[in-house]
Amino acid sequence: MDQSTQTLSAARNLVRMAGILLLCTLVGQLFFRLGFMSSTYIMVYILGVLCTAMFTSGRVYCLLATAFSVLLMNYFFTEPYGTFRTGPNDVVTLAVMFVVALLVSSLTTSLKRQSIERERANEERQKMEAAAKQEQLRANLLRSISHDLRTPLTSISGNAAILMENGAQMPEPKRQELYAAIRDDAQWLSSLVENMLSITRMENGQLQLKTEPELLEDVFQEALTHLDRAAVRHTITVDLPDDLLMARMDAHLIVQVIVNLLNNAVKYTPDGSHIALSARAEGDFVRVSVTDDGPGIPEDAQERIFEMFFTLDNSRGDGRRGMGLGLSLCKSIVTAHGGQIEVRSVSPHGACFSFTLPLSEVNIHE
Repeated sequence: MDQSTQTLSAARNLVRMAGILLLCTLVGQLFFRLGFMSSTYIMVYILGVLCTAMFTSGRVYCLLATAFSVLLMNYFFTEPYGTFRTGPNDVVTLAVMFVVALLVSSLTTSLKRQSIERERANEERQKMEAAAKQEQLRANLLRSISHDLRTPLTSISGNAAILMENGAQMPEPKRQELYAAIRDDAQWLSSLVENMLSITRMENGQLQLKTEPELLEDVFQEALTHLDRAAVRHTITVDLPDDLLMARMDAHLIVQVIVNLLNNAVKYTPDGSHIALSARAEGDFVRVSVTDDGPGIPEDAQERIFEMFFTLDNSRGDGRRGMGLGLSLCKSIVTAHGGQIEVRSVSPHGACFSFTLPLSEVNIHE
């Protein structure tokens, strides 16, 4: 704390103390005119010392309030009035008042200091817990990277080596198969890196939303162009009753959300499954849904599905296991837009992921 801040804080504390003692004196004058006993004035000033301890910082203001209380009590409410002269009996009364006020101020200051120390200890503990959580997240991320990236990287290296050594003698269909495998692995790694970068920016507060009204039809079409190549083995339909349905969003990020949800549906459903992408207006929001007729998600997993690094037991047929970043990122993006994301089971089987975005009205200018 610099000198100017300390001076300003001291001035505020002195003003508070003076205001409290002035109020005590005015109340004492009222009681004096009503003929109250002298012990009443003592209690008023002791209460003033207690208030000073509560509303100021530092023990010195309590001691000052105690000393001034005795002086004010002596000057206004002890004969002869308007002077600082006192008799033997009044000296004892004032001495007792000083001791009582001093004890009250000391006790209150001590309790206040203990409360401040507890608050600081709680803040330090929260900081330590946050740091431990961040460290655990980093450890989980490194563990996931070391385990989950090895398979696609090994596949890329192995297929590339085969093409380099035997590509010239290899039949064209076999070469195309290896090319496709390399491309699939590279796209998976690219998507993973994009999710990692986005979620890191979200966690650090570095990702700034650039929201504006967007047509859901345009956003859906953009998302469909970025799907995993395996999507061609599924039937994907778009259900958008209102072609002019608009929502306020950062289109790039919402496309990323939709792509993640659609790719998850592709990834965890058998070939030939039906996947529906739809949107409906609900009051002041638009609800976007991705529904599939796959095996669905167990109820106990639905509560944790959006947690970072949480993955289901089932794995992809190609051996690649998700790192549990995609759905966590989707939740962060949707929450930043002021919406909510959820998952539910559909009958007879399958899952429906849906999220909401603020509805935007269509303005048509002639």
